[in-house]
Amino acid sequence: MTFREDTVGKVASLRKTCLKCIIEVDGGVNPHTYKKAVSAGANILVAGAFIFSSKDVGFAINELKI
Repeated sequence: MTFREDTVGKVASLRKTCLKCIIEVDGGVNPHTYKKAVSAGANILVAGAFIFSSKDVGFAINELKI
């Protein structure tokens, strides 16, 4: 799945409306996109395709650590 850039604005808007909400982003999360989602206000990231399609799962997970 591809990361949709319009998600960033939607997450930021939701975060402004609801400071205590848990916001999850699922789809296209990888080392190039996760920081955008977190900066916008996401609390949970689903990166299954990125992690499980990797040859080294441990390395893939470490690439996503903030």
